[in-house]
Amino acid sequence: MTAPLQPDKAAVVAALKAELPRSQQRFEHCQAQLPGCTVRTQDVHHVLGRGKYLLIESTWLAVCRHCHEHIHQNPTEARTRNLLQ
Repeated sequence: MTAPLQPDKAAVVAALKAELPRSQQRFEHCQAQLPGCTVRTQDVHHVLGRGKYLLIESTWLAVCRHCHEHIHQNPTEARTRNLLQ
């Protein structure tokens, strides 16, 4: 069983979920375009991590699920491509 989100964390998650459709509309196609890309934006990737930059839109990339997983499974390559810092 997972612990419930803290109230402040729940508010941040709600804000991100509300922002995702707007980001998907602006960036309909995956911005990472890695091999195997499915093109359609599904996720928001946080290039600088989710800490203090969580809600800083300029640190986001709209990506397909495949590319998002690839970025996190291959951090060295992602850093080389400036997809992760």
